[in-house]
Amino acid sequence: MKGDIGFPDAPDPRDLERAARWQSEEAQAVYERSRFAQRAQAVAGRGQNPDTQPYVGDDDHAEPWIDRGGRDTRSPALEAHDIVHGARREKYGHPADNLAHTADLWRAQFGWDVSAGDVALAQVLLKMSRLRRSPEHRDNVVDIVGYAEAYWLTVEDDR
Repeated sequence: MKGDIGFPDAPDPRDLERAARWQSEEAQAVYERSRFAQRAQAVAGRGQNPDTQPYVGDDDHAEPWIDRGGRDTRSPALEAHDIVHGARREKYGHPADNLAHTADLWRAQFGWDVSAGDVALAQVLLKMSRLRRSPEHRDNVVDIVGYAEAYWLTVEDDR
């Protein structure tokens, strides 16, 4: 009866403990060869939490903007929009509130009259400085667009 289920190395299905262990090991091996596992490993290798990144399933259900190397191929503007209106907003609240809090801290620290919009623009300048040093670093471009969006949200604060 061994191998009757289409796998020559499968244990006898009547030996439930060995069959369950084999099935678990086989499932783990299939998972490790999957695109999802490769993406999770690539994301984790960049120091990011795979659970907070876009889901990537098999080829038929994969997010179309994630390539086989786990890289985001969307335009920086689309990626920034998703970040500002998604993960960052969930984590830190509305950008206008977060930037206003930072402006309060800067006023207390430096004695400057600073607005939430000023903070966003200062962050754009910081990212531009970094981009000049590392022009190939895509995240700086995404961040510039994201801070520009956050700036606009401080101007158009329609909550």
